[in-house]
Amino acid sequence: MLASNDDQVLVIRFWWEREVAELSGPRRWRARITYVNSGQQFYASGVDDAFAVVRYLLGEKYQS
Repeated sequence: MLASNDDQVLVIRFWWEREVAELSGPRRWRARITYVNSGQQFYASGVDDAFAVVRYLLGEKYQS
């Protein structure tokens, strides 16, 4: 399989995290998004925020 200029590679890592001040509180999702094509990294404080970053990155690339 050959890569093309249209290929966009994103690596998204999710993990549970508690705030230090809230060790007994609810855990929250955190995410690191690595945009492999550019080497940029982004952090998000939830699943919805992580996918908002992805939509922004891909929308910026493919807007007509």
